[in-house]
Amino acid sequence: MIGPKSHILVIAYSHLNRDARVKRQVDALMVDHVVHTAGFSPAGNENGSFTRLEEHEVPVNAPVVLRKFHAGMVRARRWLLRDRLKAYGAFYWDTTRRALSRSLKRLPVDLVLANDIDALPLGAEVAGDRAFFVYDAHEFSPRQQDGDSLWVKRYGGYYTSLCRTYMPTAHACFTVSDSIASAYKELTGVKPEVIWNAPQYEELRPQASLGGRVRLVHHGMASPYRNTEGLIAMMDDLSSSHELHLHLAPIADRAYREKIERSVNDRPHVHLHPALPPAELAAALNGYDIGVHYLPPTSFNHMHAMPNKLFDYVQARLAIVVSPNPAMAELVRVHKLGTVAHDFSLSALADALRELSREQIAAFKQSAHQQAFELSAYAGVERLRSTVTRLLATRSH
Repeated sequence: MIGPKSHILVIAYSHLNRDARVKRQVDALMVDHVVHTAGFSPAGNENGSFTRLEEHEVPVNAPVVLRKFHAGMVRARRWLLRDRLKAYGAFYWDTTRRALSRSLKRLPVDLVLANDIDALPLGAEVAGDRAFFVYDAHEFSPRQQDGDSLWVKRYGGYYTSLCRTYMPTAHACFTVSDSIASAYKELTGVKPEVIWNAPQYEELRPQASLGGRVRLVHHGMASPYRNTEGLIAMMDDLSSSHELHLHLAPIADRAYREKIERSVNDRPHVHLHPALPPAELAAALNGYDIGVHYLPPTSFNHMHAMPNKLFDYVQARLAIVVSPNPAMAELVRVHKLGTVAHDFSLSALADALRELSREQIAAFKQSAHQQAFELSAYAGVERLRSTVTRLLATRSH
């Protein structure tokens, strides 16, 4: 006889319907369990309840002037607690989060899975002594933007404190690369297991080149930290042989968005397209030749990144060219997926692209095809499910 299903709460301070990693968690766990979620918007595939998260308490029914005054007071208090007094616990546990914690504790959960640093203390508190606690750190939060001195002043010590306080309370932890796992081990004594940001396996085949220019593609976020404008300008060196297609997420910074648009409009061999939904990504990218990713080492996480887009390019059966970030470079070299620039200059990336022959591109596409299942979400999903099953099994004994 099959017993009642366990209840799992998945928490992430994100729009869950657009958060591919969290949606995979929900998909994987709802097969055997009831999955509740908490985020800015529901995942859309949970089979339990949804709780909407708010970052700060805002009295929405108050007059505009009073709301602005209240918001200013909240910002001033938070600045004083975090930046001047280093009272990190008081900074995190504001009125909203305390009320949220009380509300989530009413859910009948057996395991809490918290995603990323903002959900770490909340997840640990909600789990308490009554439920197992699993933390998916994603990247290395204490050095998320450590190339920005203002960010370091505001968040470096704060995130370090949260990690040291709460990660040792977790029954299991995950992150996206081996080097980031080692950094957490050094900081907290806890070494997370690695789950790549890989999408589901796609039944596709490599497409033959269409002739003419080699068709490059890059998808994801545009940002000055990622030097997206530099990637576009690099195409001036390749204008006779290559074209670049950009599928970029909406850019909130209007000035930067307009800068990107002007840069694209000035180059007829660069094309800007709308962002693609995750479910459509591999099929839409399948007709390109090379997936390209340039990530300047402006922070620890940039240097040690293992981005989802590399695995998207594999599922699309593309050759891959990347900057020499260690984890990205190792993936590309070990699995013979493409080539790596010899340094972090954009001229080196252009050289790496220029030196690839049509025959090499076809061979790398075939290599991606042969390893598409191995480099899909399957292994990570099984690791998550087995960890959750193992933990829940100990409760029944």
